[in-house]
Amino acid sequence: MLANDSVNEVQASDIVGNELNYTPHAPISITSNAQFSGNASAGNGTVWSPWIIKNYEINATGYSYGIRIEDTTDYFIIRDCYIHDVDSTGPTEICGIFTSNVVNGQRSNNNITNNAYCGIYLEVSNYNILVDNNTVYSNDAGIFAGASDNNTFENNNVFSNTWTGIEIYYSCKNNIIFGNTLTNNNLGCAVRGSGNTVWSNNFINNNNQAVSDDINAWDNGYPDGGTTGPITQATIRTQGPARIFQAATGLETNLIWT
Repeated sequence: MLANDSVNEVQASDIVGNELNYTPHAPISITSNAQFSGNASAGNGTVWSPWIIKNYEINATGYSYGIRIEDTTDYFIIRDCYIHDVDSTGPTEICGIFTSNVVNGQRSNNNITNNAYCGIYLEVSNYNILVDNNTVYSNDAGIFAGASDNNTFENNNVFSNTWTGIEIYYSCKNNIIFGNTLTNNNLGCAVRGSGNTVWSNNFINNNNQAVSDDINAWDNGYPDGGTTGPITQATIRTQGPARIFQAATGLETNLIWT
């Protein structure tokens, strides 16, 4: 698990404003802990000093990834990067940021757009992989997780993706999805695993707002609440119980739909 104090300390000592000066960089592939040092600007991979990959503009035209990280256990943060135009097939899923068999990673404040297939993809990546405050738009899919458990997806702005804004796929368990704004996607959020918790997300003008295919919770109890936006029985399809909690009124509606 990432230590919040250590992450905050790193960010406080290396503040980047809203107007970022990106450094052009080729797509990055890391397939072992040893390869972080050649691609990170700071850190040593410990919980107290995670590797930092930051401030890169990666034009991934001709590649199947912008940043690919596989088979690692070191702590790392990808932040303040602009990754775009992944368009080629390859040995991995076609994504802006792709991780497979990875723990202890965070992706924050990245701008990820116009990538074939997926903006951010987690495959078999578990335990507090934080995906937060990213802007993910105009990809085929925004944020996708497959066979990944115990992760947090928070405060992302995900819009205008051709397929799904955020999708937690089958065999994913105990993930948390909260505080995200999902706008103008074909499908706002799909939660297809079990035991996941979704709350305090804002659904705006998606063609379909949400889908849940198993037993997942759609609120976190008062006062955290459930969702903002037109989430109703007509807009969530589910095969298990779902609960929508209205934090503003303190009223809870238990819904069981088939």
